[in-house]
Amino acid sequence: MDSERDYALPAASAGIALMDQGSIPFKSYNHSGNSHKPVNIALFNHSSATISLSTLPNSFLSQLPATPHYRARLAATSTRTGTNGSVSMLTETIFKNEKSESTENSLSQSWTTLDLSGMMCRNVSNFLFKYSFLTCLYLNHNSLTFIPGDIGRLNSLNVLDLSGNQLKALPPEIGHLTNLKDLLLFDNLLSTLPFEMGTLYQIEFLGLEGNHLSDPISSLYQKQGTQSLIAFLRDHAPDTIQPIEREWIVLESETDPSQVFTCLSYNILFETAQFEEFFVVQLSLHGYSGIFHPKSRARTMSDQDKRTVDGCAIFFKQKPDRKTDDMYNRVMTKDNIALFAALEYKAMNERLIVGNCHIHWDPLHKDVKLVQTAIMIEELELFYKKFPNSAIALCGDFNSLPSSGVYRFLSTGSIENTHEDFGDFTYIPYTTEGVKHLLPLQSAYESALKSELPFTNFTPNFTGVLDYIWFSHKTLTVSAVLSGISEDYASKIVGFPNMHFPSDHIAIMVEFKWKTSKPSFSKSIKR
Repeated sequence: MDSERDYALPAASAGIALMDQGSIPFKSYNHSGNSHKPVNIALFNHSSATISLSTLPNSFLSQLPATPHYRARLAATSTRTGTNGSVSMLTETIFKNEKSESTENSLSQSWTTLDLSGMMCRNVSNFLFKYSFLTCLYLNHNSLTFIPGDIGRLNSLNVLDLSGNQLKALPPEIGHLTNLKDLLLFDNLLSTLPFEMGTLYQIEFLGLEGNHLSDPISSLYQKQGTQSLIAFLRDHAPDTIQPIEREWIVLESETDPSQVFTCLSYNILFETAQFEEFFVVQLSLHGYSGIFHPKSRARTMSDQDKRTVDGCAIFFKQKPDRKTDDMYNRVMTKDNIALFAALEYKAMNERLIVGNCHIHWDPLHKDVKLVQTAIMIEELELFYKKFPNSAIALCGDFNSLPSSGVYRFLSTGSIENTHEDFGDFTYIPYTTEGVKHLLPLQSAYESALKSELPFTNFTPNFTGVLDYIWFSHKTLTVSAVLSGISEDYASKIVGFPNMHFPSDHIAIMVEFKWKTSKPSFSKSIKR
């Protein structure tokens, strides 16, 4: 094959503009048997002038010309007829084995689409799967008999075309491509699909014609369409990946049971009706009582509709030597909530203030998260004045990373008025004087493990720590913590929830021990 031939020529027939302009060929190699023949690869941007595949007949899509770089040539035609775009200048060095992160980042800024269609390729190099920034990959009309499992690393793909090959099966790792919107598998030798495709929740177009699919996959696809098929694969997936039981990490092995208590925080977003009908009933069988308050939108609803509103709850062991003294509920803006309760442990003459909160979720609203947290801590300080010398355990979904202003404020006791999380917004007095608090709070996991867990929230598009248990380190010590999810298990799934983890958050749990001497820091709190 002529390595210098330019395949970025105008298409002879009328084409559809599936991506923006710019295709610069460069040399790579097609490994077929023992030969090493140079081939051209067309790279181009994917930004505008797109037509949804779902608007085109399947028979047309499955019979697209198998000439090399078909879509790249269509893009060039579109450009010459007026489509706006810019040519991406790439050189032959693009496929050199560069392992530096900076190289891959620079590539990701230059191009996001790769067209290897119609090249008679029999194998795909694993090096291709290093380009996790790819959003469109065209491997159609080749001679591929299998796709490596490493394709699951291309989790930025929106479009994947494997049509016109000789594929008899798809790797389970294709289920990791959770950003896929168009998956074209026309004219292969597929008889079934992996259940892992049930995780492709964003799929809009799935092309399966020209295969020999067996029932129920074939009939479901023909009669009910793509979404029903994806739902079937998800709901009928066998439980082949078992999570490893989370370890209970003990820091102090010899502790008096009467001197310790455990605190569990879990974001499962249950509604008022579920609190009353399920959680109260079930947890009471284990000796727990609970308090609950719905989010603020419940105020404007009918009694029936109020039962569908979620909120925050605190459950505690109701033993003869314990009683509930008081409760404080702070409803903040944007329908978020914090709940406080004061519990007394009579056997040790100790008192504990427990807090549970759900801070605003939007990553773009860092200012809202910080202000909500500041308001909550101000109210917690006022609540503490009613029960001085109490220990404090503050739990919840703070929707804030360890690098956030919220985390810094809670752990250090202050945040400057110029902190970047305030943005350009004005929150007097916070953005004029800064924010301070006098509660000696520390993250339980940071205290025990010298770092937070790898993640407490795990979804196809986000993995990070959002949930924390804060405690008054002058009054309590951490004697044990529940470990996180095993790295091996997490690498095999695309996120939560699943049959083992019913929420996109994981439960975190800490065992606390009262310190023998009880410091008093209530005198410092005079607000």
